[in-house]
Amino acid sequence: MVGTEPRGVAAVLLEEHLQPFIWGKESDRATDRQRAFLVELGSSVADDAGLTKRTASAWIEYHLALRNIECLRYLALVRDDAVIKRTRWRHPETGRLYKTLDYAVVSSIRANGMVYFRGGDGKCG
Repeated sequence: MVGTEPRGVAAVLLEEHLQPFIWGKESDRATDRQRAFLVELGSSVADDAGLTKRTASAWIEYHLALRNIECLRYLALVRDDAVIKRTRWRHPETGRLYKTLDYAVVSSIRANGMVYFRGGDGKCG
């Protein structure tokens, strides 16, 4: 698949190739969790035996960006749209899953798909 990788992945592949020459050590292999998430995202790179943590992270970021693009096209959000923002998080000690719903107004949308909301404090999703 050489030559067809997204730029962010290609950059990491180049860094990973040079790492042993520059730092004198090999990169850590991708975790089972990363591989499972890549499979969940529909990526075939999870089967690559030489997949590293950083390369897996770059592929995950790429696939999530594609998902963001699809969702933004579907939603057709524009500035001043009112939305309900759903946030899910897991309590670190109990492991219990929590969900919150917040009313928000779209302030701007970045090229990477990040949607910023009015009210400051870096509210985004």
